[in-house]
Amino acid sequence: MVGILDIMLPKTTASKITLAIVIVSMLALVFTSAITVSKTHTDVAEYLQRREEIMMALPANLRPAPARIEFLEQFTRNLYTTTITTSFLSIGFALFVGLFVAKHITKPLNQLTQGIKMLQQNKYKITIPVTDTEEFQETIEELNYLAEQLDKAEQLRQELISDISHEMKTPVTSIVGQLQGIMDGVLEPTPERFEVIQDQAQRLSEMVDHMNDYTRIRSLHSNVEKSTVDLKERWKKVVDLFEKEAKDAGIGFDMKFKRGRELINADKHMVERLITNIVENAISYSQGTKITIGSHRNGFYIEDNGVGVDRNQEKKLFERFYRIDKSRNRNTGGLGLGLAIVKEIASAHGWTVKATSGTNGKGLRFFFSFSS
Repeated sequence: MVGILDIMLPKTTASKITLAIVIVSMLALVFTSAITVSKTHTDVAEYLQRREEIMMALPANLRPAPARIEFLEQFTRNLYTTTITTSFLSIGFALFVGLFVAKHITKPLNQLTQGIKMLQQNKYKITIPVTDTEEFQETIEELNYLAEQLDKAEQLRQELISDISHEMKTPVTSIVGQLQGIMDGVLEPTPERFEVIQDQAQRLSEMVDHMNDYTRIRSLHSNVEKSTVDLKERWKKVVDLFEKEAKDAGIGFDMKFKRGRELINADKHMVERLITNIVENAISYSQGTKITIGSHRNGFYIEDNGVGVDRNQEKKLFERFYRIDKSRNRNTGGLGLGLAIVKEIASAHGWTVKATSGTNGKGLRFFFSFSS
């Protein structure tokens, strides 16, 4: 019996809703019709009974022919006919309403189903239209947000694969070429040769470390742990870290904060990494004598007084693997990711960052502005 019911019952949500509305409507109609017919039949019978009693009290020559039974039967037939016709019309109307309501209710559900199927097929560029059904609205918003995050992650994955493949090609080719030459007897296995191979291998290792840092910071956009951060303290910590390198390069450090402007709401670890990358970049490439951090009306800045960069290169500084001097990767180990990480940290906090010429047009200034 259960198996037969499973076969007979509709499988789709829309069909089930429609069937439920029709059944409820039929039950309500049968119940009200039965009560109405029974009550009407009783009322008419009582009326005819009273009418017959009145007629019997009249003289025989004034009495009309008795037609109580015939009238009652005819009335009952008409009543049943009208009730049945009304029932069929009501069922048809209930079916129409059920289909309309079912379609309205199941439309967002069908859209959710299609959206999930697209996600399963790795198609993340979807946006399910909002609905006025509160129960579905939150689910739709969550699915749209999930699709957006997955799309960003997929774009990041493809971009990183492309960038890494491009960057790894040179050191890998160099290592393979050197080893192949040694194995073929074309190149001598000298200490200098092995040093070149080691340098290229070290470059690959540094690239992996930087890429891990870059990817990790991008993934933390929604998990920034903000608190009150003292930029002076973070600055002093970074200065102590690079004290030897800065001294060897002939670079000093300075701070220019207005009272109270050194306190910001940010993730202290990310801010320290941001300062570290800029200071490390300035020590390595600025050829200046001073690195300064200071405050402005709606944020802070870090600048050096070195050689600076051309204006057409300022916006490119934050691109992954971008290098002003293309030989940096060979001579200094630069990977072009330090400032890309700086931009990601700023973006994670909702800040804007731009690179401009420093004081009096000298050097390079990184200008961080908080959202208004």
